[in-house]
Amino acid sequence: TVDLLLDASASRLQYQEILAAQGVILAKSLLACHIPVRVSRFCSVRGYTVFHILKNFTEKKCDRIFHYYATGWNRDGLALREAAELLQLLPSPADKHLLLILTDAAPNDSQRILPSQDSPFGHDYSDDISVNDAAEEVRALRAKGIHVSAVFMGNDAAANSAEKIYGKEFTRIRRIDELAKAAGRLIQKEIQSLTR
Repeated sequence: TVDLLLDASASRLQYQEILAAQGVILAKSLLACHIPVRVSRFCSVRGYTVFHILKNFTEKKCDRIFHYYATGWNRDGLALREAAELLQLLPSPADKHLLLILTDAAPNDSQRILPSQDSPFGHDYSDDISVNDAAEEVRALRAKGIHVSAVFMGNDAAANSAEKIYGKEFTRIRRIDELAKAAGRLIQKEIQSLTR
């Protein structure tokens, strides 16, 4: 099964329609290959990370993917943690699972990280702290046997962050209309590694 997780923060605002169309193309392609797919969007608004399932594993229609819209921030670490929770609440219909995230590898949120013993004043959720948080969640998902890959669309500075978070398991695109093709290549690569 494939979980497609779309960053729906405000940085994606100018790409909304193309992103929705690419999500539909990818979902329909996977369905044609008899691979169950779930498509979700996430963003952070007023201190809450919001998940919206646009297409569930059991649905055959992909029309609701066109309801994708962008707003707010992106707290990637929390979104990845929620993806793992979602798999427990709504299990996938197969043993092998790929979580594929569309990202700019620049997690950022208006809500600060709360104070702790190590950091009595807390921190902004940005830069190295947010990248490390997302990377930690990717490692936790992989430790649970979930394959995690990313389609990265961002600037050169964020390419290093993408590598810190996802290791070698990401592909970079320059234009959003390349999403479905790039995701298809990542999925093929995963399928080949699972069948060896």
